[in-house]
Amino acid sequence: MKSWSRESVSATKVKNLVKKYNIDPITASILIRRKLDTPENLKYFLVRNEVVLNSPFCFKEMHKFVERIKTAINKKEKVYLFGDRDTDGVTSLTIMSEWLDAHGIEHVLRLPVGDENYGLSISCVDEAVKEGCSLVITVDCGITAIESVEAFNKAGIDVLITDHHLPPDSSKGFPASYATIDPKCEDSGYPFDGLSGAGVVAKCIYALEFSLTQHYNSNYYLTTVEYGKTGATIILSFMKVRNMVEEERIIEEWVADGNNSINDSKILKELLDKKEKIFTYNKEEYFEILSMAFKGLHDIEGITALENRVTVYFPNLLHKGLRYASEIIMYHKVLPHGNALLDTFYYLFFNCISQSLPHLKNITRSCLDLSAISTVADLMPLTGENHTLVKMGLDVINSSPRPSLRPFLAQKALVMKEISAMDISFYISPVINSAGRMGESNVAINMLLARTSDKVDLLSRQLFALNDERRHIGDEAWKVIYSLATESYQSSGEKFVFVHSEDIPRGFTGLSASRALKTFHVPCVVIAESNDIASGSIRTPDNVNSLEFIQNFAHLLSDFGAHRCAGGFSMKRSNVEILKAEMTEYAINMFDVSSSDEDISIDVELPASLVSMDLLRINEFFAPFGAGNPQLVFYIKSLVVDRADCFELKDKLGLRLILSNGISGFSCIGWDHGDKLNRDFALGDKVDIIATVGKNYYKGNYSMQFTLIDIAKSEQD
Repeated sequence: MKSWSRESVSATKVKNLVKKYNIDPITASILIRRKLDTPENLKYFLVRNEVVLNSPFCFKEMHKFVERIKTAINKKEKVYLFGDRDTDGVTSLTIMSEWLDAHGIEHVLRLPVGDENYGLSISCVDEAVKEGCSLVITVDCGITAIESVEAFNKAGIDVLITDHHLPPDSSKGFPASYATIDPKCEDSGYPFDGLSGAGVVAKCIYALEFSLTQHYNSNYYLTTVEYGKTGATIILSFMKVRNMVEEERIIEEWVADGNNSINDSKILKELLDKKEKIFTYNKEEYFEILSMAFKGLHDIEGITALENRVTVYFPNLLHKGLRYASEIIMYHKVLPHGNALLDTFYYLFFNCISQSLPHLKNITRSCLDLSAISTVADLMPLTGENHTLVKMGLDVINSSPRPSLRPFLAQKALVMKEISAMDISFYISPVINSAGRMGESNVAINMLLARTSDKVDLLSRQLFALNDERRHIGDEAWKVIYSLATESYQSSGEKFVFVHSEDIPRGFTGLSASRALKTFHVPCVVIAESNDIASGSIRTPDNVNSLEFIQNFAHLLSDFGAHRCAGGFSMKRSNVEILKAEMTEYAINMFDVSSSDEDISIDVELPASLVSMDLLRINEFFAPFGAGNPQLVFYIKSLVVDRADCFELKDKLGLRLILSNGISGFSCIGWDHGDKLNRDFALGDKVDIIATVGKNYYKGNYSMQFTLIDIAKSEQD
């Protein structure tokens, strides 16, 4: 069996987590083992509510972005909307275009087609001027388009950038846009930098819709009071909220002797000065406790009790009080602030606002499906906020998919099953991407925007045909690339792959670089050459930052952009050999590439007796899985092989098993383990397995199924 490791965890930490959050010991141990037991991480697993999502107004320039678009609406300006050709770009364009349409904003929708370069180019300026556009909005691009933005400014056209790529080195400056919304910018103000391009656009749509409500730019003041631990003091708490962002928090403790001066309390002076939009949960209780420290204080002008409104949305809290709410609502338990009452009150306040704006909820929900697809497709980390966003997006896809997504869900492998993040990776995003790779990106965007079944059917047939062609061309390109990549890998001391050729189709450099990375496990660069231009892609392992790598060679590139582990660039063909020499030398000297034969990291080790359908529940708790949140890996000992047979795949022998723990039998599949049957183990043997767990669907029903990573005969057998 392959070597494996399982990080030990403290039994005390597990016990404390189980007690505090009412979770099972296996789940608690996985959270600790994966370093997910901090409040910042736990909230995305334990609180299934939008309250854990960051407000879009955390972006410092979101107000400018919103106001500029509202001006465009009022002045009936025409917008030039530009995005990228990949899945993230196409979904970003779809979300923004639908919103602009819904608000009557005429716009030109533009993305690279044919052999056009990635990104906002100088040529776009003439197009926008010719179309009579006075505002540009970029999606999934723009953060490196310094010269193009300057040209737009000179033409009197404002540029709004929404992007999620890393900005250029500060020494090169930044695009002089009217507003930039990019979580990768150091001073963006946004606390999470892992959003996809469509995730950023979805945040912008929420902000735009919120700006059309009475709550926009309103200051709200929340206040709670409670007795201290001994009853000899009171704890007075205050929070200022603006656009669903907490701007200020004050906690004061006062002796409950009735002799304190109101003038000594910063909170009370604030509240008495505001005289409006002040909220507490129950006024009678609030002033009863407050008067124990501040005698004679029985009311504050403008203060409103929220209890009646809260119990409309939370009927289980009727006549129960805020303290009871804090005991049953998880939210405050996963926050570092440590004030249960105030945080619980904010949770209830947030949900009251949210529930009172069903249109805003519906608009937000309509973005979640495409945002989830883009996040998975662009290999964004399924951690933090993305974990919740993708989970919510999958819920939308599975419960009420938009008409333009139904052809994807009608694929044989997806019929009558619950769509997962892995399904997006295998069956949805490659099809959307195929249009851009084949130079016909308009097919993908037009399909996603299609509103009639006839148009969806027509465009989906075109898109799936492009995908079939993409597969064939990709396989042919790989035949060219593999031998060149192997030669490069060996000549660099197995530290780097650099491939360039006229025979590599331009739209396949990213796909080929990803395939090379999976094969060689080192940084891989693939370049397509055509006439005087060369276009390339880079893919790197987790320990190598693609942008930092590319920036070392900016002097040879015409344009470039990147995430942490992926990037693209264009250049003069005459510089390719120079780039190859410099990159290879840099890689040989700088990279310490770890062996690909690392230990398998085990999340859970279980005896056979503990195997049950509960493993699916635990698995679902941690899903969706993807970049940054890999599938759970189980090590299970002493399962009996009840049934076994092999099946042939294209270039390997698969294995189907029924494994038993003496109580139940469980399906198990191994895609390349067939040669082990009757060699390493046989029918009736006890085996140990390392495997992931998931659902196997058949005619709309599902059962638990293990997918093998490794299998061996049990030593104690």
